Amino acid sequence: MYRKRFGQHFLKDSSIAKKEIRYADVTKQDKVLEIGPGYGILTKLLAEKAELVIAVEVDPNLVFHLKKTMPSNVKIIEGDILEMDLNELPSFNKIVSNLPFHISSPITFKLLEYNFDKAILMYQREFAERMIAKTGDENYSRLSVMIACKAQCRILEYISKRYFTPMPKVDACIVELIPYKMPPFH
Repeated sequence: MYRKRFGQHFLKDSSIAKKEIRYADVTKQDKVLEIGPGYGILTKLLAEKAELVIAVEVDPNLVFHLKKTMPSNVKIIEGDILEMDLNELPSFNKIVSNLPFHISSPITFKLLEYNFDKAILMYQREFAERMIAKTGDENYSRLSVMIACKAQCRILEYISKRYFTPMPKVDACIVELIPYKMPPFH
């Protein structure tokens, strides 16, 4: 059930979720953070590949559903990721998530403060294009600068809004973020 106050748009095509997992190179050695698992389409597929999936969900109704349906290597945590200290979660080295579009910016800034190997994240198209914008581009912004200072970032694929339910007003992108081990300006 869609709940507008959480800005929920659920991925409904498992082939897209499988692509995200391939892009992330998830293996049995990986501990993966997923933010906003929704009904668990991506979560179940991640659980088949990863040692551990840490799924953070704010909607108590979805938490109840997920706890009943997920395998034992999925740890469901109820709460708002923006209010959590990522260092207090079980450790993770990868992030694979279809992020809630309405909180993309604060989540991204929060994630970039944590030490991880790779993130494969679904963003709304306009936000993703601002992430990769270069100096002089129309979309160049504070976000572009912050991303360029913290991580390698690239759009891997454009995803039509028709792959989500309810259908959002905008298309999406799968984005790869690989944090610099050493910031480029040090």
